[in-house]
Amino acid sequence: MTDDEFYKRDQTEDAALPEDRPREGALPSPSRGGKGVWVVLGIVVLFIIIFALILV
Repeated sequence: MTDDEFYKRDQTEDAALPEDRPREGALPSPSRGGKGVWVVLGIVVLFIIIFALILV
């Protein structure tokens, strides 16, 4: 018994599923720069300033 026969034994007739990770560039390319980077950077800088003011 081959591997294909073994695994197809308990499958239904319509067992084909769409790929969860499509190939050949089907995923959208990430945006360059992005607003999220600046938000995170701003929050980090804000915390540093607050801690500096508390310690002085």
